[in-house]
Formats: sequence, C-alpha cells, structure tokens
Amino acid sequence: MKPISLQIQAFGPYSGTVNLDFTTLNDAKMFLITGPTGAGKTSVLDAIVYALYGDPSGEVRKTDNIRSDFAEPDTQTQVIFEFSVGESTYRIERLPKQEVAKKRRTGTKMQGAKAIVFQWNDETSEWDTIATQANEVKETVQRIIGFRKDQFLQVVLLPQGEFRKLLVASTSEREELLHTLFRTEIYRRLQDRLREDYLEAQSGISENLQKQNSYLEMIERTEPITSGISPVGDLGSDDSIISAEQADVITDELQPILTIGHLADYIVNRASEREILESRRDEATEQVKKLEVIRDAAKFFDTQSMEVANYTAQEQALLDEGRQLGPIRSQLAQLVTLEPVFGVYEKQLSQEGLVKTVTQEIEKLGTSLEAELVKETGAKEELAKHQLQEAVYNEQVVRLRQFENNLDQLESLSTQVDQLQSQRDELEQVARDIERNAELVQQSVAKVTELTGAIETDEQWLGEHENVVEDLATAKVQKTALSDLANQYGALKKQQAELDQKKTALGTAKTSAESDKRVATTLANALAQASAYSLAADLSEGEPCAVCGSVHHPHVAEQPDNVPTADDVKQAQEKSDESQAKYHQLDSAYALLMKQYDTDLSEWLSATKSLMSFEAAKSMMSSDATISAMSSDENKYDMVNQTDAVSELKQVLDDLLAKTIASITELESLHSTHKTTDTRVKSNRKSLKYEQQQLDVTRKQVDALKQRKQTLDVDITKLFTRVDSLQSQLGIQEGTNWKSDMEALRTQVKAYETMLRDIQNKLQSIQTNVTAYTSKRDLLTVQLQEAEAQLETIQNEFDASLTTQDITLDEFVGIYDTRNQKPEFEKTLADYDKRLVTLQGQLQASRDKLAALSEPTERVEDAVYDAAVQTRDTAIGTLANWEKEQAHLEQTLKTVRDLDKSISKQREQVEFIGRLYELANGGESGIKDVTFERYVLGAILDEVVYAANDHLHTMSRGRYNLERTDYSETGRGKKGLDLGVLDSYTGVARPANTLSGGETFLASLALALGLADIIQSYAGGIHMDTIFIDEGFGTLDPDTLDIAMETLIGLQDSGRLIGVISHVPELKERINVHLQISRSSKGSTAQFVIG
Repeated sequence: MKPISLQIQAFGPYSGTVNLDFTTLNDAKMFLITGPTGAGKTSVLDAIVYALYGDPSGEVRKTDNIRSDFAEPDTQTQVIFEFSVGESTYRIERLPKQEVAKKRRTGTKMQGAKAIVFQWNDETSEWDTIATQANEVKETVQRIIGFRKDQFLQVVLLPQGEFRKLLVASTSEREELLHTLFRTEIYRRLQDRLREDYLEAQSGISENLQKQNSYLEMIERTEPITSGISPVGDLGSDDSIISAEQADVITDELQPILTIGHLADYIVNRASEREILESRRDEATEQVKKLEVIRDAAKFFDTQSMEVANYTAQEQALLDEGRQLGPIRSQLAQLVTLEPVFGVYEKQLSQEGLVKTVTQEIEKLGTSLEAELVKETGAKEELAKHQLQEAVYNEQVVRLRQFENNLDQLESLSTQVDQLQSQRDELEQVARDIERNAELVQQSVAKVTELTGAIETDEQWLGEHENVVEDLATAKVQKTALSDLANQYGALKKQQAELDQKKTALGTAKTSAESDKRVATTLANALAQASAYSLAADLSEGEPCAVCGSVHHPHVAEQPDNVPTADDVKQAQEKSDESQAKYHQLDSAYALLMKQYDTDLSEWLSATKSLMSFEAAKSMMSSDATISAMSSDENKYDMVNQTDAVSELKQVLDDLLAKTIASITELESLHSTHKTTDTRVKSNRKSLKYEQQQLDVTRKQVDALKQRKQTLDVDITKLFTRVDSLQSQLGIQEGTNWKSDMEALRTQVKAYETMLRDIQNKLQSIQTNVTAYTSKRDLLTVQLQEAEAQLETIQNEFDASLTTQDITLDEFVGIYDTRNQKPEFEKTLADYDKRLVTLQGQLQASRDKLAALSEPTERVEDAVYDAAVQTRDTAIGTLANWEKEQAHLEQTLKTVRDLDKSISKQREQVEFIGRLYELANGGESGIKDVTFERYVLGAILDEVVYAANDHLHTMSRGRYNLERTDYSETGRGKKGLDLGVLDSYTGVARPANTLSGGETFLASLALALGLADIIQSYAGGIHMDTIFIDEGFGTLDPDTLDIAMETLIGLQDSGRLIGVISHVPELKERINVHLQISRSSKGSTAQFVIG
C-alpha cells in the first residue's frame, strides 16, 4: 500500500479541510511529521487508519470523539484517502456518525456513519464504486490491503506506545499474522484434509464391518434334506425316519453363522441336497406324463361322440326350418310369373299422372288470365284519373321557370340574410361570454388565495419534520443489523445444544471404546493361556520345553475356565477397533464444532460491540459479567459461565430491536405523511402558477370580447338595411324561404311526371301477360287431348294381360306391392340351402371319425391327476428355491470375502494416514503441539528473524540478535513461533519483554523492517510499500539514534516510503522532508515542506 493523497476535514484538531498530496514528495522516500505537542501529528496517521478500517490507530482514541471541537456546525467530519496497491488505485471516503446542521431550519440532526470504496478504471477514466455497505467495505479493505486493523498496526503503522506488539505477541497472535501475510492456507488445508481422510478411513472400516455382520446375520439356515424323504412315497415307511445321530447333526447345523469359515462350510455341506431334489422332481414329472396319456385318449373319444350328437340335432333343426319356408317359395314363383305385367302397369300409372298434371296446369293458367284482365281495367281507369291534373302541373312548371331565371339575385339575398343572422347569433354569444368570464375571474382570485394559504401551512409542517427520511433510513439499517444478530444468536444456541449432545455422545463412545478394549485384551490373554496349556499338556520332567527349552517344569500352565476361539478374539478386536474409530471420529467432530462455536461467538460479540454504543448498552444491563463480555477484547468465554451474560446481552438486543421497530413504525407514518405533504406542496405550487396564468388570460379575453361587441352592433345595422331593400325588389316578404318554395315545386312536378310514367308502364306489362297466358293455355289443351288418347291404349293392353293371367285387379295390386321383397326371398332360400348342404357334410365326416375309434377301457379321476400335478410342481419349486438360495449364499460368501479384503486394506490405510495426520497436526508421532502450517511458518519466521537481525545487529552495535525458540519447550499452549532476544554480553537468551524502552523500540523496528523485506521477496505476497513510525526515537541515546537513522536512511534505496513522528531535534536535521503541523486557536493545519 502506497499513499497518494489524504484529505482530512473537521477531524481531530483539524477544523477545516487539509489536503496532503504525497506525490509532491517526488523521489523523497522518508519524511518527518513534526509539530508541537497536541497539534495533531498522530491524528494524520489516525485519519489513514480510520479511512481504511473505520477506527483510529490507538487504543485510547475512539471513533465517538474524532470530530474536531473547532469545526463549524455546517462542516461535516470526513476523510478521503487515495492509495495504490500494485498496479491498482483505490479511493475511500468515510464519514463518522455525527451531528450536522439541518437543511431547512435551525438546529442539528444526527447523521449515520457512511463509507464508500472506489477503484480507478483506466478504460473509462472514472471511479467505479466497489463497496458501500459496512460489512462489504470491511471485507473489501482487508482483501485489498491484506491485513486486519490489528495486523496493520503491527506491521505497517507502529503506533505510539504500542509498537512492541509484534515483538512480544504470543505464538497464536503471531501465527495468525504470518498466516495472513504469507498466505499459508494450503498447509492448513492439508492438515484438514489429512484429518478428514483419517476419519473417513476409520468410518470406512466401521461401515464395512457392519455390512459384513449384516450379510452374515441375514442368512437363515434350513434343515438339511435327506434321501429318505420322498415327495411321492409313503410318509409312514421306514425310509422317512431320521436317526438320533442325524437329528444331532441337523441341530448342530442349524446354529447361526457367525464367520466367513462357517458360511463356506455350510455351502459345501448343502451341495449333496441337489441330487435328492432333482430325483424327486424327475419321478413326479414322469408320473404326470403317464396320467396325461390316459386322460387325453378318453377325452378325444368323448369329444367325437359329443360332436356327432350335436351335428345330428342341428340337421333336424334345419329340416324343420325348411318346412317353414314353403310359403316364401310359392310367393317367389308368383312374382317371377307376373314380372312382364308389372311393366305395363307402371306405364299406365305414369300416363295417368301426365294427364293429371296437364289438366291442373290449364286450370291454373285460366285463373291467372282472369286476374290480369281485372288489373288491365283498373290501370286504364287510373290513367284517366291522373290526366285530369295536367292543368295544375302546367302552372307549377311556369312558376318553377320564374324561380330559375332569377336564381342569382335570390342567392345574393339568401347570403345576406344568413350573414345577418350569423352576426346576431355572434352578438348574443359575445354577451354571454363576457358574463361567464367575469365569473371565472372571481373564481380564479378565490382559488389563488386558497392555494397560497395551503402552501404556507404545508411548508411549515415540512420544515418541522425535515429529518424524517434520514432518521427512517438509519432506523431500518439498525433494524436489519439487530435482526441479523438475533438470527446469529439463534444459530449459536443451536450450536451450544449440539455441543452438549456431542459431548454426551463422546463420553458414551469413550466408555464403550474402553470397555470393548478391555474385553478384547481379556479374550486375547485367555486364548494365549489356552495355547500355553495345550503346549504344556505333553511336557514331562526332564524333557525340554518347546517354548523356553527348560527340562524342569515347576509351574506348568493351567487350563483356563472359558477358552475363546480365534474367531472370538478377532471379532472382539474388530469391535474394539470400530469403537476406537467411532470415538476418535466423535472427538474430532466435537473439537471442530467447539472451534467453530468459539469463532462464531467471537464474531457475534464483535458485531454487537460495533453496533451498540457501549455506554448506552451498559445502562440497560444488570450483570457485571455481561458488561465484561461487552468490553472484552479476546471474545473467548467459558460456555457455562458466559451463558447468562450472553443471554442478558441478547435480551438487551431484543429490547433495542423492539424499540427500533416501534420507531420505524412511527417514522414510516411520518415519512408517508412527509411524502404526501411534499407532493401536495409541489402540486399546489403548480396549480397556483396555472391559476395565476389563467386569471391573466381571462381578463384579457373579457377586454377583447367587449371590443368585439361594439364592432358587431355597427355591422348588423348596416346589413339589415341592405337585406330589406333587396326583398322589396324581388317581391319576397320578410321571413319567406324562397329556396324551400322552389324545391317544393320541383318535387311536385317530378312526382306528377314519375306517376304518369309508372301508370303507362304498368298497363303495358298487364297487356303483355294477357297475351302470353292465352297462347300457353291453347298449347296445353292440345297436349291434353294427345295424352288422353295414349292412356286409353295402355289401359286396354293392361286389361288384356290380367285376363291372360286369370287374376283380378285387386289381387294383382297386392302382389305388385310385394315386388321389392323378391331379392330378400331369393337370398333367404339360397342361404338355407347352403347351410343344409354344409351341415350334412360335417355330420357324415364326424360319423366316419367316431367309427374309426375304440371306446377306452381305462379312465383317470381329476383328483388323482391334480394330486400328481401338485406333487410335481412342489418338487420343481423346492429345487428352484434351493438353487436360488444356494446362489444367494455363494454370492454372499464372495461379498463378505471382498469386504474382508477391503477391511484389511483400509486398516493399512488408516495406519498410514494416521501417522501422517498425527505428524501434520502436532500429535505424538511428530513435534508435539506443532502443526505442519506452524512448522512452515517457523521456517518463514526464521527468514524474517535473519533479515531483522541485519538491522538489529547494526542498531544495537552487535549486542542483540532475535532468535526463535525451538519446539522443546514444555506447556500445553501453542509453541514454535515465540521470539527471544540473545544478549551477546551475557551469552544468554531472554524474553523480549525484558528489554528496556529504547532496546524494545530498536528490536520492534528491526522486526518490522525484516518482515517487510521477507514479504516483499515472496512472489504474489502483500505489498509492503510504506511504514509509519509514531515516536519511540526519544528513548534512544544519541549514538543509538544515529545508527537507527542510518538504518532507516539506507532503506530509501528499496523504494519504500517511511513516515516518522518524533520530537527529537536531530531527526529534523537529518530528514529534510517535513509534514509540518501548525496549531492555532482555530485548529490545526498541515502541509508538506521540502528543503
């Protein structure tokens, strides 16, 4: 991080705005911040730290009192810090919570804290906003800078009185700092991965053991099958009896299967049962086949006999049906005989219809002719009557011609009359408009007065409530933060409950693991004692022992009471391994959960402290423990002792949340009213402006209308004189409408001419119809005579045909009506004949088949056959079930053997990973309590110490060197990153906190410089471009000060910017670039002075 510019306003002792441009330093890499005590030297560094992290640099200085006491009320406190990291440039603008002047009236209001982070965009040449929310800004700054605030104050800025922190930090604090600086997450992830793999491997063994036991427990042993029991034999025969010896074997074989060996033996012993089951199946199948042959022969003979009987019965039924079809055969023969006469009869019927149709048409024409003659008489009378009006028609034609000849003068008269009427109408309208606009003027004046009063009232209310928007936004932000804390508290309670459960489960698992281990050890000892007894059974005095070689045996091993098998010992050991794995798994899970709980609780308390005003919260608390929890920096608590304190703190948060919600409800109501009132004011202002404009327009319109009325009065008088003169010339009375008279004449003349033409056309049409009807009637009369002659000839032919067939007309008509049924009669008889022939052929064939068969002499009852089939099916099913069970047993054996191999491999893997896990996480097999990451950080710290000693050795004139303590120190805490100081005068290393003030400053400065050197050398590391040192030089003697200054001046070649605060006069002479701080009664100012 390298500063570019810093703008301070109303901050600390600076009442106004101070702009510091670090680019004016040019090539100067060191500057001295100088000025009187209390002028504000440290406040410059406070401003930088505040811009980055939201808090000043020192522990004493707090955010609540950073506002300048010299600042004007309308000047806001803010800090704007621009800096670069690598190739990127950033800008932070931050304002604290503060009282500011109100905009619309006197007094002040509380404004919430704000912070914005920008990044310069080279492509657009603009600042891009990258963070605005509090948590977002915090995370963004830590990501950019690479440090938390506490780490920044140990490495980049060494605050007054606190620069020794890095030197005397604990292993835990120094480990966290180095972890952040050198980004050693990969080593920590490796530790976690080894832990996960170790637990996963242990879990795999337990899972496979459980699977193996489950497979063996699921096997259900069955009674062995013997050859003496036959599925179709006599159950009471001697072959079915099982001896006592066989019963003992069966009882022994039905014991549960506990091991893989037991399962393998059981599968081998079952193999002989297959031949017995196959023999039973074959015997039963052969018996069913013999019975089926006998049943099929009898069934075929019975089927043929039944078929002959069925065909015989069907034949008799068809013969009876044939006798019933006799009348249909007679009726069909008669239809065939009379078919020629049907044609003559149909011709006669057709000709009779033609005669009837022509006769009806002639009668219809006669009626139409009479009607047309009547119409002709009426049309002639109507024409004579219309011709009597011809004289009136001629008069109307003459009058119409008079109008048409004087049309131009008449049109001129009409135009002037219309113009006169139009001006009269306009005059009346102008008078009405004048009256209406006068009323509008009065209304507008009243509306303007009303709007002016409403605006004044609303603006007064808005001025009284101008802060409601800011207050509502602040309350909502606080509500969100309080709700988040409440949700986080709920999660903490769940974590605490889960910790209690896991702790109980861990205790149970530990007891179980210890118990299983004792059982396994006891069984192993018993088995060893049994083995010793077995070897001692054949010992004789004077003969050497196979174990120890002694020929004397004063204490021969005795037989134990209960001797376990090797499988018993193996199962007990496996159970013990499984219990141990489960215990270690629960122990690791408990430790991880406890660590997460501590972290979450610390974050919750930190967030609570950041949100709440500590002093305000104290007044709401009754417990000293709660107040202690709020003010603690470590944020690590005993879960039991701190429960009440945290619960009370949660109650304080709940009360504050309830008050905040109530405040939001009230503020939202005011905000709604505020918005409505503001909108109404804007609308009323707009309406007021419009009404004033309308009032001016209306007044102008009234003046214009009065002027128009005077003009119309003069024009109407002149026009009326001209119209009266023209009417006298044309002989038209006033009020007469000559256009209407002329149009009426035109209509009457046209109507007379149209009616005359219509009557003449109508008479001509009627006379044409009379001529046409007469001609058509005469033609049809001739056609009727010819049709009647043809009908007579056809009737004679039909009568002769009836005589020839010797049948009456009525009989013929009855037969004729059935002629359409002839196809149906023919089809019915043809179908019957076909069915009879087919059936008789089938009957004869069936009789021939039956004659060729012999009646069976032997039959099988259904019950006997069904029993044989059931016996066969049972034998087949038994064999199939046996083979399915055998295959299942063989597959189970293969599965459990595969699991056994996997368990062996997993045990080897657990042993290997366990050693790595112990080594990487500071277990017994590695360096006790030193993790892999801490070991790596120890090597890095060695490099830092080596680089720091280059500076410290020079500055201390060779007396002091820093050294890292080794891993052999005792104690339960973390170790490996502690620092000591080797004093060459005594040759003894001692703790860093035993150094004097000046010595401590030199060691701290050397350590910070060494750390910066090493960080810069690591590729991709954090940028250490700047170091600020606040005081400390005053503790050095003149010689040591010279050496320290030479060291710092030598650092300028590295390109690093160094800022120093000191009152030591020698530094002013040695450093020629000053940031001069000046103090006055109105506040301080600051500026760079070079030269």
